[in-house]
Amino acid sequence: MIRKISPSGFGLGRNRDNYDSLRKPFLYRAYVNFINNAAGVLGGNTLNGFAQSSPGDKVFYFENRLLQNSNPHPRNLSVDRVVQTLAELRVLVPVVRWDHLLQHIFPDSRIDSQFRMIVEDIDYFKHLANIRATSTNDVLNTYMVWHLVKKFAPFLGKNMRLLEARFRAELVGGQVQNIDHKAHFSRCLELTNEFFGFGLAHLHRDRFNLGKNIEDAERLFSLIPRIARKHVRNVPWLKDATYKVNDRLESLRVRVAYPGLAATDNTSLIYFKEANTNRDFFDNIIDQMKLKHDWLKMAVSNKHPAKKDHAVELLPWPESLLSLEPHYSYSFNEVTVPLGMLSQPIFSATQNAGLKAATIVVVAQEMLKVIDRFGLQFSENGIVPNSTFDALAERLQCLERQTENELHAYGPMNKFLEEAVPDIAGLRVALQMLDQSASPSKLPGLDYNVRQLFYIGYGQLMCENMTETRASRTNGTLTSAPKRLRLHRTLQQTPDFADAFGCSASSRMVPLEVCDVW
Repeated sequence: MIRKISPSGFGLGRNRDNYDSLRKPFLYRAYVNFINNAAGVLGGNTLNGFAQSSPGDKVFYFENRLLQNSNPHPRNLSVDRVVQTLAELRVLVPVVRWDHLLQHIFPDSRIDSQFRMIVEDIDYFKHLANIRATSTNDVLNTYMVWHLVKKFAPFLGKNMRLLEARFRAELVGGQVQNIDHKAHFSRCLELTNEFFGFGLAHLHRDRFNLGKNIEDAERLFSLIPRIARKHVRNVPWLKDATYKVNDRLESLRVRVAYPGLAATDNTSLIYFKEANTNRDFFDNIIDQMKLKHDWLKMAVSNKHPAKKDHAVELLPWPESLLSLEPHYSYSFNEVTVPLGMLSQPIFSATQNAGLKAATIVVVAQEMLKVIDRFGLQFSENGIVPNSTFDALAERLQCLERQTENELHAYGPMNKFLEEAVPDIAGLRVALQMLDQSASPSKLPGLDYNVRQLFYIGYGQLMCENMTETRASRTNGTLTSAPKRLRLHRTLQQTPDFADAFGCSASSRMVPLEVCDVW
């Protein structure tokens, strides 16, 4: 198993554009004020002098320096991710005590000169020595202490929670004056989900009788790679990579509902029994974080062979099993569909085929990330030829032309064009599954046929309350295009949608050009 190291420790995200204080002064103000106000709340708790001054500017400009040599949009594996041995890392980044660091993180692993790691954004690490040598100890200490404070800010009392909530709101152009009961309850749910998700998963399944939903979902989701493989040979821009993409789709795994650890009370206890329960809330948070880290260590260690299989199984799963979003892992070539997606009204074994297929779209869109520019670079059987990437670039240029007006409303979001490829392909695969179902063309008592319900259901799943102002302001910090833009772009490039609803030739949903993505 190869470990990966990535740049981290940035309050405004790993994107140097966010640290341009002239173009984005609101991000600068929000972050610096958060740091300074947090230092004020800490007051007498000196923390190596952190609270004795106004540390906001020190942290902001140090993080800005760290990111100057980083690629803000890493999307090329051959450039952005390089496998290095420990011996090579010692030479590349001599200021880091790699042996001590790795032995601390992986105490039960054999760390020698040939210990291998994937280094993401290697240029960032190459310049660490120079930044370390030209920074004062005061700046370095302030930076380290701040990120310790920031990590635990939501748990450090009411005043600190309020500061953290205000900071998150200001990033998207909002305001928070106080934390009401609704916010407290929402945060409580998030924490319960994050730290006790495995314990809650099987309780949720039994309470809402989700067994049949899970079985039906496993059956339907397993069909997605099969249908996609049959169609790949008909996709012109993939003609030089057909076999490699098919191999990737054939090995694609779908994990539905929860890992095995969450299947029963007894297996859940295997995960939780190592944790301590304390009287103090903050101590419990620390212990739960430590527990998660301990399980990660078990996945790369042979010290606890009885638990290793469980630990490895946990790796691809997202934080919350009750999430409403599927997640694709490029490294594992797996899609995890959390239990939260398998409850009504999102999914039910007894619901109409059109609404079922709407849920399938969202999962298929995650699965078909195997054919985006990033996913194509994970081929196990040789390198995908440059001709495939050139053909993909032509499709992306077409999509850019067709969505120009939409992009203008949000600012330039060209870096998100690539996600349109799996979005469009996933919708088409779900349509094929719908065509193969035996559902009646129209439902009694409804004015919509099954196909129209399919599009309505998909639109509901992509529903998002994001104003034009918020989308524009968060453009630099988003990791995906607003769902409204993704929805419009996908449906516009699917002529079947306009046919289903009888859109006129002048409608915005009838494109001047269909970009032949899938």
